[in-house]
Amino acid sequence: MSSFDLNPQEHYSAAATPIIYARAEIEGVALELAENLKIVPGAGAKTRESLENALKNLGAEISCVDAESATDETFLGVEIFSQDHFAVRLSNSTTPERDTFDMAVALGHYLLHSASSTGTSPKQVENHSESVKIPRILPENPTDAQLQTEREGTWFACGLLMPEQLVRALHSEAQGSISTMADKLYMCERDVQMRATSLGLVSQGSDAKLVQEM
Repeated sequence: MSSFDLNPQEHYSAAATPIIYARAEIEGVALELAENLKIVPGAGAKTRESLENALKNLGAEISCVDAESATDETFLGVEIFSQDHFAVRLSNSTTPERDTFDMAVALGHYLLHSASSTGTSPKQVENHSESVKIPRILPENPTDAQLQTEREGTWFACGLLMPEQLVRALHSEAQGSISTMADKLYMCERDVQMRATSLGLVSQGSDAKLVQEM
C-alpha cells in the first residue's frame, strides 16, 4: 500500500492544493487504484468504459461542454462538491481517446487535490463558490501551485492508463508502432508518443517540456 490513503480526501476547500509527492509514488498509487476500481489499462475501448464506470461509482457526473462558451459554472475540468459528488466536464470537440486521458486526470485531482486545512467535515453544497474547481486548462500566468497540481494530475493519469511496465511491453510487441500502442491503450497518439519518449523508448522531439510531464 502507498504511504497515503487511496480514499478521497475527507475535507474540501475552494482551492486545490498540490500534495508534493514524487512522481513515482503518484504513479504507483494510480496503478494500485486501477486494480482496486477494476480499471483496465491497455484494453482498447474497454479501458474507457471501465474508467467511466469507476468515476460514476465514485459519484461523478460526466458531461461534455462547449469550450468556447464555457463559464465559471461550466468550465472544462473537475469540480468537487462533496466526498461523493463531483462533476467531470469534457470538451465536446475532442476525441474519445483524448477524453479518456482527461477523465483520468480528473480522477487524479479528485483523489489527490481536494483536501482542506480547515478541519471541517465534507458536506453537500448548493453554492458552487464553496466547491473545489480545477480547470483542465491552466490560466495564462499560472501559479507554482497550479502548475504542480496539473503536473500531479498528469502523472496520476499516466500511472493509471499508461503504466511503465505496460507501455514498455506494448512498445516491444508493437515493434515501436505508436499507432498500434495508441489503439491498445485507447489514448491519442500524441500522448502515447510523449509517454514513450519520457520512458526513453522514443527519441525526444520538439515537445521536450511536455514530455517531462508524461
